[in-house]
Amino acid sequence: MSTKAAKRHKFRVGKMTFMDYFLLVLLTILSLMIIIPFWNVIMISFATQKEYADNPMMLWPKHPTLDAYRALFQDGRLLTGFLNTFKILIIGLPLSLFLTSTMAYGLSRNKFPGKRGSSSSSCSR
Repeated sequence: MSTKAAKRHKFRVGKMTFMDYFLLVLLTILSLMIIIPFWNVIMISFATQKEYADNPMMLWPKHPTLDAYRALFQDGRLLTGFLNTFKILIIGLPLSLFLTSTMAYGLSRNKFPGKRGSSSSSCSR
């Protein structure tokens, strides 16, 4: 690449402008605003109730414990919720796939009775 072509290149490679630094700081702040609450919830799950009551915003618990997870898995409601979700998945997924694919096949055909009414009811204009 000649020096003239390098000078005409519209992107500056290796040079940071003020706007680049501004965007870097802004995106870092915004990403921390998203990540810190998730991290807080995860750390609260490892803290005791007393420790959480004393300090609801924690980055690391002083005395981590797995008691909350033991109580969660000893209770049968979690397994019931997973079982219900699995049943809905087993019934709903094949039914939805069948209905969607049959309607797509029908709408892809050029001529069939009632195409004008069915396509207007299924697709928004």
